[in-house]
Amino acid sequence: MTQRDLVFDAVKSIGKLFTRPDDDWSPIMLLETKTGPVITALSFDSADSKEAFAIALPSLLRKLGATLMALVVSAWTLYTTPIKYELQMAMGDGSIRDHPDRQEKVMVTFADHTGAESWGALITRSEHAPPELCEFTKMDMDDAKSTGRFSHQALIAAMRYATKEIT
Repeated sequence: MTQRDLVFDAVKSIGKLFTRPDDDWSPIMLLETKTGPVITALSFDSADSKEAFAIALPSLLRKLGATLMALVVSAWTLYTTPIKYELQMAMGDGSIRDHPDRQEKVMVTFADHTGAESWGALITRSEHAPPELCEFTKMDMDDAKSTGRFSHQALIAAMRYATKEIT
């Protein structure tokens, strides 16, 4: 079993503990370090807390001696053309959460100093049962166009800083 499979199994196991329709996967960060694995629960209660974490991440990874990370978050995703998205968002507040074509997924991004890959599992919800998680599939992410606090480029840069030799 690969490290990726272990992470997917852990995420699925968390979902099996859910009892309410509004239960959700909390953000977690799993690290492989020089001294062993580290699992950290994350709390993002605002855009400011996400920004603060993104800023601190490279130093945190370096201090812990991280060699591989997996970032697990529940997120809204949207598949559309850039022009269509810009037109639709110009007519609203710009939030994917409010877009009619959005999908809710658990996203897992694995990163080391050489690269990153993202996987997603669709979350299905019902009014009367806990959410269920579909199978994980590799996301077709264009690293050159990926943006945001936790984009592939940002996570790779953080891991490169974490693993860089101090001269």
